[in-house]
Amino acid sequence: MSPGRPVTTVAMSERVAPRLLGGSARKRLHAVAEVRPDHPVAGFDGVDLSRTQVLFASWGCPPVTADVLARAPRLEAIVYAAGSV
Repeated sequence: MSPGRPVTTVAMSERVAPRLLGGSARKRLHAVAEVRPDHPVAGFDGVDLSRTQVLFASWGCPPVTADVLARAPRLEAIVYAAGSV
């Protein structure tokens, strides 16, 4: 991974995002990562993944298919945040 803040795409359902990235969590994420786009996505259609280094995913993340991986040549990590229900 390159030095500095890694380009990070957040992928999760709109319902989960506020619970997972509410309050100070969003600020902390933006302090350590360059989040692109600057909002969580619930689908990869139309999302530019060409610079994405980290995919931060949770419940509702769309499938990470071979096509998605091909569109993310700089992807180095998929980080999945989950917990018990």
